[in-house]
This record gives sequence, C-alpha cells and structure tokens, in this order.
Amino acid sequence: MKQVVLSEADIARFESDGFLRLPAALDDGEVSALLAGIAKLQADGAANDDSRAWWREFHDGALTPQARESFDFRNVAMSELVFEDLVDAPRILVPITQILGPRIALLSSHAAVRAPVSDLTVEQLSRTRLGWHRDLGISSVEMAHPQPRLAVKAAIWLTPLTGSAQGAMRVVPGSHRLVGDLAFDELTNQPHGAIDMLADAGDIVLFEQRLWHTATPNILGQARVSLFYCYGYRWLRPQDYGEVEPARLAGMSPVRKQLFGAKTTVMGHHLPTSEDVPLAAGLAEWEGERS
Repeated sequence: MKQVVLSEADIARFESDGFLRLPAALDDGEVSALLAGIAKLQADGAANDDSRAWWREFHDGALTPQARESFDFRNVAMSELVFEDLVDAPRILVPITQILGPRIALLSSHAAVRAPVSDLTVEQLSRTRLGWHRDLGISSVEMAHPQPRLAVKAAIWLTPLTGSAQGAMRVVPGSHRLVGDLAFDELTNQPHGAIDMLADAGDIVLFEQRLWHTATPNILGQARVSLFYCYGYRWLRPQDYGEVEPARLAGMSPVRKQLFGAKTTVMGHHLPTSEDVPLAAGLAEWEGERS
C-alpha cells in the first residue's frame, strides 16, 4: 500500500465537496485478502451490528431494501490482523491526519456486505426515498448549527461500483456546509444535486461526518462489499468499542496505540502530551514533503 500526501488542490477539493476519492489505493492482493477476511466472518455467522434496529425505530419503522438484505460486522479492526493493519495504513492515515490534525483516534470500523435485492426495478429504484443521513448518530440532531467537522470516514471499496443500481454511495456534494435539512425534488424523490459515487475495487473515498449521504439499493447480481473506518478527535467516544485490553495494546506501535485510544495520563484524551500523540511528528514530516 503506497503512502499519499494530499496536495493543496486535493485538500481544497475536500473542503469544497466534503469528500475525496483516492483511486487504486489498494492493490489486487490487498483487496483479495480483505475479501477473504470478510468471507470468513460471514461463514462464521459473525454479524454483530444492532444499529439497524435503532435506525428502523428512529425512522418510524422504515427499513430500506438494502438494510433488509445485509451483513454487518462492527469493530472489525479487532477481529483479524488484516483489518487491524488498515487502521494505521499510510494510504488512509496520512490524508486523514492532514485533514483532521494529529490528535485523533479510530471511532469505528465496519465491514458491510449488501446482497442484491430482487423486489426493486431500476425505475422504482430511481424514485425510492433512501435513508439520507449525516454520520456520528444523534450528534447531527442534537448539535447546534452550523456544526463543526468532527470526523472523517474512509470508505474502502472491495468490489467495483461502475454503474447505477450496484449499491453505490450517493452524496450531495457540498452538503457538509448546509445548515438544516436537504431539499428534495418532488419528481425524483431525491435531494437536489445528488450524485452516485462510482468507484473501482481498491478505491478509497474519504468523506466527513457532516456530508449528507446514503447507500443505494443493490439490484444487480454481485454483492457490494466494503469497509468503513471512521477517525475523529480523541475526546469523542468510540462508536463500536470501549477500552482495548492492555495486553492487546502492548503489541502495537505507538501510532496504533494512539489510534486505539491509549493515553499516558488520566486527562490524555482531552489534554494530550506529546507521548499521547506520536502522529504529530508524522504530520510535520508529511507537511514538509508537500511543501
């Protein structure tokens, strides 16, 4: 996996759109290894995500087609080394650190498989009201506007999304700067300006938590397989794990320890020392490479 340092133009594009695509971030071998890891979780019957029940309750009983036909595994980074190694992979970590700064941690890691659904036609799909949302759960409802950027998520695509109706992520570019809710087109039942985020296997898309987005139903033959790693400020609570066992942390590099929430003092998440955030030295080095 190659290291990437975002250019000023890349960062400007992210600031404008709320997302940035990193093409061919993973090679074929890396994609195959991650697919095999997810297939093993599926074979073991290891689905452990209960957030869709919450989503159904929060949205008045609505359950979208892609939620009915899905496999989800939360805190996947702690399940197998192949997933843990992605947490501090330079191709992901360098650009996220450039965007958020060095005082960050992993908030969640999520493997998602969207099997094809058979009860939607392309025409019906085009008019289906989907589960549009911002990330970080209830924070988007309870926080005052305008909301700050708190987190950036890496969407890691392991199967190609080269056309419509394959389960692509749909976004509204620039909606991270929107105050209030989306405006929908009455004819299409879609937000104004929405686009499908197409990608090849091995691409990574970075997007921030304020960006309005949704998953579209997959009605074609191949399952959509992806990973989502969310990074945010250290003073936020992780979404799908608590404290990592000391024995597990002991075998990690200093940067990986930071990302899994390790601290050297009681206030280390809120008033970090230099030992708490070894990423700071890395960021200075990467910024020097860009200049």
